[in-house]
Amino acid sequence: MIIDHVENFDIYLPLYRGLAKVADFLHVVEQQGFPEGEFLFDDCTLLCESSSEKKEAPIKPHKGQIVIHYVLEGTDRIGWRPLISDEQQWIDLPVDYMAIFSPQEAHGALWADTNVKKLTIKVPL
Repeated sequence: MIIDHVENFDIYLPLYRGLAKVADFLHVVEQQGFPEGEFLFDDCTLLCESSSEKKEAPIKPHKGQIVIHYVLEGTDRIGWRPLISDEQQWIDLPVDYMAIFSPQEAHGALWADTNVKKLTIKVPL
């Protein structure tokens, strides 16, 4: 897992094929705004959603995909299990930060009890 400010996204481009497409998309929509809904961009799935209620997604790996969570408003709470442990941990991801999960890293967005707007990007390997 990688956690960093979204302005540093470009330094991670060499890690995974397909991240350059995501960077191009992010640069465009940062200028125009993030519309709510689910979109396909090349072979990537993008989901922009907001919530003021706590939601719980199951903590599971996303085989064959890199998953990026990018917080636009509020603070997202993400549950995850490291590769070497069965113990669940929690991450509070603030606005303008991203978390990049490899396919083997089990995780699920659990949303804090505050207003959260986020972009989830699934990049196939």
